[in-house]
Amino acid sequence: MLFNPKPKRKREELYDREDELSTVERSIKKGVPLVVLLGIRRLGKSSLLNVTLNESPVKSVKIDARRVYSQLGSVPQSALAEVILKGYLKAFPCERIREAIKGIRGVRIAGAGLELSVAKGGEPFRSS
Repeated sequence: MLFNPKPKRKREELYDREDELSTVERSIKKGVPLVVLLGIRRLGKSSLLNVTLNESPVKSVKIDARRVYSQLGSVPQSALAEVILKGYLKAFPCERIREAIKGIRGVRIAGAGLELSVAKGGEPFRSS
């Protein structure tokens, strides 16, 4: 099959997306806190994201908040936090991370950053 409709995972499976791929890769290398991929359905946003994350040395978690939105009609902070934490557990199932996550007492999302506050005695983990 010349064109497979499923999202791609390898650079060689993409067609004519080098500019977009380079832009997202540069953003990650610069430490841009939030990269938004916009476009109409079936344009290749998921493929672009998959390829970028597969080739990036940065650990990442890909989440999809559409299910939360379709169930609740919005994406409340607590629901987003739950999706993020479940994504981390699925992507990095080692016991050390599981133990660290057990100590989280709250999540605060401000701007493009994420702060996970741990229970007594721990330092906050921040991602921005």
